[in-house]
Amino acid sequence: MNLYHLKYFVTLAHLEHYTKAAEQLSITQPSLSHAISSLEKEINIRLFEKEGRNIVLTRAGKKFLIDIEKALSLIDDSINSIHLSEIGEGCIDIAFHKNMSSSFIPDIARKFLDMHTDKKIDFKFHYNANSTEELIDGLNSKNFDFIFCSKCINEKNIEYIPVFKQKPILLVSENHPLSQKECVYMDDILKYNLIVYTKNQTLLEKLSYYFDKKENIVNIAYKTDDINVITPLVSGDFGVSIVPENNSINLKGVKSIEISDLDWENIIFMAYLKTSYEIPLINEFKLFIEKNTNNL
Repeated sequence: MNLYHLKYFVTLAHLEHYTKAAEQLSITQPSLSHAISSLEKEINIRLFEKEGRNIVLTRAGKKFLIDIEKALSLIDDSINSIHLSEIGEGCIDIAFHKNMSSSFIPDIARKFLDMHTDKKIDFKFHYNANSTEELIDGLNSKNFDFIFCSKCINEKNIEYIPVFKQKPILLVSENHPLSQKECVYMDDILKYNLIVYTKNQTLLEKLSYYFDKKENIVNIAYKTDDINVITPLVSGDFGVSIVPENNSINLKGVKSIEISDLDWENIIFMAYLKTSYEIPLINEFKLFIEKNTNNL
């Protein structure tokens, strides 16, 4: 379907006069008539009918006008967005899963915006994904420019930049016997009922190693893959929990404590497609992330 023919149709629909529409479009009247005739033949719908010396939209033409104006507006917005990106402006789409430490991402985005106050730049944050696999699928489908996730070694088309580390922490209720400590050891923890966070596979494997060694004394009270469920359980004294350090956790009613001898850390990466077309804005943000996370 010819895009120009659609634009000619919209102009003619509003003016309802071939001569006036042709003048406004800077084309000849026969050219306009041919374009409208070709469009009607292509979609097999009569769009205009005569009314005296003028023309008016048919009933189908009126509905077609509403839909085509929406479509043309969407196309224009998309083209404008692409043009902005080409000059270092526009929107950056970032995705991360909802259980991840989240303040780093808006903080780093704000810092980037503060460094480019002379440009029209915006961010869209997508945070409903439940797993790294969902994020990877969205990135491969080019729904996002960047994702923040754990590293998947089988994804050869994806480049990873390490951005921050998560350490394990212990969550206890405010009146728990361990709540006054700033640091604990695993042997201090395993004597209490445990609420196990199952979402982070590497942490779960590390904990399983300790659990196997202490099989006779470990009491797993609950298992959950939703980190938001853990805090109310801990606060209600249903057990203690070992989770990745995560500043998006609601700590109301609980205290987080460092664990001295749990040898585990989780590196969060910013990932992007190696083969994607690098428009200036996207490339500039990528370089900004590399520069501001070079301590890992």
